Amino acid sequence: MRSQTRTGGRDFYTVTAGIFFITLLPILLTVCSGRTGDTGQSAPTAPDSEAAAEVVSARRRILYVDSYHAEYEASIMRQGAAREILEAADIEMRVVYLDAKRKRSDDDLKAAALRVKGIIDSWQPDLVIAAEDAASKYLVMPYFRNRDLPFIFIGVNWDAGPYGYPYRNVTGQVEIELIKELISELRKYARGNRLGILCGNTLTDRKTVEYYKNILEINFNRAMFVNTFEDWQRAYSILQNEVDILIVRNNAGITGWEETLARSYILDKTRIVTGTVIMHIVQYVLLSYAKIDYEMGEYAGVTALRILSGTPGSGPGCYRDFIFDCDPDDPAPAQAHYRLNRHGSRGPRPYYRYRGA
Repeated sequence: MRSQTRTGGRDFYTVTAGIFFITLLPILLTVCSGRTGDTGQSAPTAPDSEAAAEVVSARRRILYVDSYHAEYEASIMRQGAAREILEAADIEMRVVYLDAKRKRSDDDLKAAALRVKGIIDSWQPDLVIAAEDAASKYLVMPYFRNRDLPFIFIGVNWDAGPYGYPYRNVTGQVEIELIKELISELRKYARGNRLGILCGNTLTDRKTVEYYKNILEINFNRAMFVNTFEDWQRAYSILQNEVDILIVRNNAGITGWEETLARSYILDKTRIVTGTVIMHIVQYVLLSYAKIDYEMGEYAGVTALRILSGTPGSGPGCYRDFIFDCDPDDPAPAQAHYRLNRHGSRGPRPYYRYRGA
C-alpha cells in the first residue's frame, strides 16, 4: 500500500487503504478488467525494499502472528507478500496463528495469545508482525505495550484506539473500506432503500458492523451474524424478503462453508442486489469494492526492513475518525484525496496525504 507520510522527528502509525476494484457476477456484466472471483493478485515492486534490504543483517528473525488460520485466503495473500520481501533480504519469517475466526470465546483467544507469547519469549524474534484485530487485542496490548521488541500491526479494522495505540514500540496500518461508496452504487439498481448485512459471527465482523453504524451512520434494517453454513443459507433466504440491498461481508468463521453449493444457492435464491468489500467474496455478489490484501503484506514487509535497518517504529501521533494527522498540536485534520489507480486499471484507489509530507 502506498501512503505518503511525514516524520518531522516523530514516529507514528499510518492509515491507508488498498486498491479497490469493482466487479459484477459473470451472469450480468464485468465492470473492471479483473476476472470476477479471481483472488490472484499481482505482486507490485515493493517501495524502497531493495535499499532497506542492503542494510539489514542476514538471518534476522521475524514472527508473523496471524489472527486467523492457515487456509484463510486473505491471510495467504498477506503472508505471501511479506515473505517474498523478507526472504529476499535473507530474513527468516515464522508464522503462528490465533485462529480467531473459529475460536470465539475470550478464554480460547487469551490462551492462544499466551501460547504465542511463549513462542516469542523462547524464539526471540527481532520483530513481530501482528495481523488483524485479535493479535492486537489479545497479544500486543496485554503483553508488549511499550516494550523493547518492535511490532508492526496490519489489518486492524477502522480504529486502532480500542487497543491503546500508539505505543512507542509499535507502528502499523489501519484497514478501511469503501462501504458507503458501495452502498451508494448499489442503490442505483435496488428496488428500495432497506439495507441488510450478512456475515460470520466473529470479532472483526461485529466490530466492523458497529463501526458502520456508530461512526459512518449507516442504518441497517437487518444485520445477521451466523456460525454455520446452514445458518448462512437460511439467513440469506430471509434477507431476500426483508431488505432491498444486501452487504455480504465475509464468510470467514462460518463452519461447513461449501463454495460450489454457495454459488448455486445464490444463483437460485437471489432476488435483490448484493455487494461486498471482501476480495474472496466477489464471486458471490453483484458488485464489489474489494481490497487488495497483497498490499497489506507488502506494507508489513517493507516496514519491517526499514525498522531492522534503523528506522524507528512508532511514537506520538493522533487520529480523527480513520484519517491520521501526525502532529498532535495541529487541530486541523489531515485530508483524504482520491486518484485513479493506473496499475492494472483496477478502479479508484484511495490514499491519504499528510500535510507537510
